[in-house]
Amino acid sequence: MTLWFSRVIITTFLVLGVMSFSPAPSQANTRVSKRVLVLHSYHQGYAWTDNVTQALQQQFEQSDFNVELFIEYMDTKRLQPESAFPRLASLYEFKYSGLRFDAIICCDNNALDFLARYHHSVFQSSPVIFCGINNFEPSMLSGHDDFTGVYEQLDLRASLDLIVELHPSTRQVAVVSDATITSHLILKQLVEVEAEYRDRLSFIYLEALRPNELGPAVGQLPKDSAILLLTYLRDRDGTTYPFTRAPEIIRNHSNVPIYTLWGDFVVDGVMGGLVISGQQQGALAVNWVLQLFSGIAIDKLPPPQASPNSFLFNYQELQRLGLSVAQLPDGSVVVNEPQTFYYRYRTGVWVMTTLFSWLTLSVLFLTRANFLRRQAERAIQTEKEFTETVLDAIAVPLYYRDTNGVYLGTNNAGIEFFGFEKNKRDIIGKTSYDLFSREVADKAHAADQQLIANGGTQSYESVMINGAGESRHVFFQKALFFDSQSTIAGVVGTMLDITELKQAQQLASRFGRILDSSLEEIYMVDANLLNLIRTTVGSRKNLGYTQDELSRMTIADLLPEFSLESLQQHLQPLCTNQQQTLVITSEIQRKNGSCYPVELHLQHTEIEGDAVIVVMAQDITERVKLERLKNEMLSMVSHELRTPLTGMLGFTEYLLEYDPPAEQRIDCLQTLYKETLKLQELIDNLLNLQRLKARQDAPSTEPINIRELLEEVRHLFSHASEKHFLQLECQDQLPQLSGNSSHLMQVLKNLVSNAIKYSPAGGTITLGAKQQSQTIRIWVSDEGMGISEQDQQLIFDHFYRVDN
Repeated sequence: MTLWFSRVIITTFLVLGVMSFSPAPSQANTRVSKRVLVLHSYHQGYAWTDNVTQALQQQFEQSDFNVELFIEYMDTKRLQPESAFPRLASLYEFKYSGLRFDAIICCDNNALDFLARYHHSVFQSSPVIFCGINNFEPSMLSGHDDFTGVYEQLDLRASLDLIVELHPSTRQVAVVSDATITSHLILKQLVEVEAEYRDRLSFIYLEALRPNELGPAVGQLPKDSAILLLTYLRDRDGTTYPFTRAPEIIRNHSNVPIYTLWGDFVVDGVMGGLVISGQQQGALAVNWVLQLFSGIAIDKLPPPQASPNSFLFNYQELQRLGLSVAQLPDGSVVVNEPQTFYYRYRTGVWVMTTLFSWLTLSVLFLTRANFLRRQAERAIQTEKEFTETVLDAIAVPLYYRDTNGVYLGTNNAGIEFFGFEKNKRDIIGKTSYDLFSREVADKAHAADQQLIANGGTQSYESVMINGAGESRHVFFQKALFFDSQSTIAGVVGTMLDITELKQAQQLASRFGRILDSSLEEIYMVDANLLNLIRTTVGSRKNLGYTQDELSRMTIADLLPEFSLESLQQHLQPLCTNQQQTLVITSEIQRKNGSCYPVELHLQHTEIEGDAVIVVMAQDITERVKLERLKNEMLSMVSHELRTPLTGMLGFTEYLLEYDPPAEQRIDCLQTLYKETLKLQELIDNLLNLQRLKARQDAPSTEPINIRELLEEVRHLFSHASEKHFLQLECQDQLPQLSGNSSHLMQVLKNLVSNAIKYSPAGGTITLGAKQQSQTIRIWVSDEGMGISEQDQQLIFDHFYRVDN
């Protein structure tokens, strides 16, 4: 066998293999969806909280899961936890009613305390991973086996040792703290450590000072002092400050070094220290959540652990205090460091390095090319032997013969099929007339000549006797191969035994006539592979597929919600006889890509020994539409009623709890009156809508003078807003309109009210009417933001409201 011939045979066979045995397109691997609630103790914009959130989002985005985050901020830096907790519990219970979270991440102590009280009643016992917990004690988790996580463990001794090491002349440490619980807890720890440094350091405590008190206090510190900044977020009056406020005040009044325990406080003017990082806490929490999602139960996760702290320093302060990076502890991170040449131009450096490396490799490649060419000649014989090995490794019978029908070769699978004791010499040099019956040989010869004459590829079925003397249905696929001069050299083909497939087709045809006569949507599915064996006329008509197209598909191809693997897993109880029937609500996708909701009733049965699943699909489009309409109405009514009721409740509580002066009391009552009018208007609108929908006969009609009606509406709203001017543009001598004047009046009032409401900057509102052919056009226009073309198509849908 020559080298060109070997290459032609392998190439042609691989083409046939792709044609014959290419698997159906598999469903793309999708990321499993998960829901995670993030419960922050503090508010958005607080640096620690934002850093934790950023770490959570980054880690989840890089994970193998599609995580939907629900983030709540309890704002307990500015609210008293004890009074806020019950209201937050009611809010979350209403907001997340019926929603099950795969995990809850709680950040800092107040969030953990809240979950310890309301976890089971509000969040249906979803597993909890916590982070950022101060002064952690196992008793905090009493009765909650589904809680674990990471907590903060400050190393005050290491921080004080760091101050002494970097500033040997320091004799006094001024401790700056605020009125938060976190500061009180840290101060308690510091007092316990203070005695160990009595011989080296003295301590003064600047607790919960106002800004105008903090500045003078630090300004009086001697030069041999250092400041340990715990937290400064709320003074004793309850006033809150950003984390940059304290460093700014201190640096304006003192030049002593400022150390901190928190990474978020390493800003301008702060030296740094051994700090706790919000991003590190968040990343560790995500790691535990991902273990949960990977199948590890919450009680199998490690018990609560302390997170590691890290050394973080401000380069600008190092320079100001005359310290070098080399003096810092190993592993220290330095921020605000000037960029080096490499850091600024690293892209260009890498481009030049890569280009130089490529040129070097090119030279080496050219040098070696001559050597490889000589080796290629020795590889020809090896390739010939490899070709035969590849062909013999293929499990499908393969043969190739010349244009005269003489067999040039076959593989081991072909030898077994022909029944020649694995001796290729029994076949090579012979024709089909030497091996098979004349009928089979004539058909094979005619097919070869037709392929040689027409080119391309060829497929057909035939019945033949194999080497064991059995009659088998065989599917032939053939293609031409060519010599080095591009002349047809012969035919290469494969043989696929489809006897079992034919038997299955005969079985399916017995039930096909019954299914074909039904207009119901019924499918017969292979219980093992989920292939669509047969479908009814009603199914094919609805889907737009032919039976031939459907026979090459699985039931999962019609259900976008499922992959083949996930559907097989879902049907496992049915296929293993754990259940006789199964009902699934899903969507079926038609050939044109449109989908419609269905309720699938599946039943497992056997037909002549073969396991099948009979699927009856019921179109539930109208049911889904009614359910969605109902939910939209309930959502709208709930939202619209809550808005005025919330205002009324707030002012009522204020009047009951306090005794405001008469002027404030009148303002509150006027606000209550306005909110009551809004509520009455909403209820009247809902009742009018209900009356219109419930009315069986047509509304009464009477002649309507359009100009008088528009004048009445303009007069009604003439004093509704000082910012708006209402004008009338009405054609003279308009004919009277036959209709219901009260309904038309209500429509115009609603339009003018919306025009005033959604043009808050004021302007002109025009009420107009003119005759157009046999109709009268009436309009209300304003100078507001307008409605987009997309939303204009939807404004007459029930309960639709533009987002803005």
